[in-house]
Amino acid sequence: MMKTKMLMMLVISALFVTDAAMAGFTFTQADLLNLTDLTTPSSPTENATDPLGIVTADHSFDGTYYTAYDWVESFQGNVGYVGTPGGGASLYIGTEDPGILAAAETDGTFDLRIYNDDDDNWNVWLRAEGTNNGTTTSVSLLYGDSTDLTLDLSSLGTLTSIGFVVESAKPSTDTYHISVVPEPATLLLLGLGLVIPTKRKR
Repeated sequence: MMKTKMLMMLVISALFVTDAAMAGFTFTQADLLNLTDLTTPSSPTENATDPLGIVTADHSFDGTYYTAYDWVESFQGNVGYVGTPGGGASLYIGTEDPGILAAAETDGTFDLRIYNDDDDNWNVWLRAEGTNNGTTTSVSLLYGDSTDLTLDLSSLGTLTSIGFVVESAKPSTDTYHISVVPEPATLLLLGLGLVIPTKRKR
């Protein structure tokens, strides 16, 4: 019993060391479930009339993850998003929560892994808005692919929003299926049943 407890403590310590080494901010699963459509018509590539449709962490939804001619064969991340940008248009999915923005500013960089669960290609990138806006370079995701993205927040000033963008790679309106993973250390701790709930200042 003592050996088991010691092993668990070593695992917990290693996880927190690993998480500390990953200096960048990333969303928790709770954050991901509360992301909303922040798209505005101010950008010519954004289409505010095509809102974010579904946000879910329910993998049983995979079987009904179907709209028009689009479908997924796997739900790779932990939280899935469905939306319908027009041809060449994009959707900004993110948050304006003050507590999340403060945490991101403190960490200085923003990290996120995004999966394409769709049967078509989609362009994705990270985005943050503040005194100075910043985005990562657009990455084209083939079906089933994933990408790890990092956005430097150090020169963006006071943040007003943070999240990611999905852009149609087709000339016509299409429905995307994207999923994202929360912070790695939290996932591992959840798997071990060792997460201690904490409150973030909002």
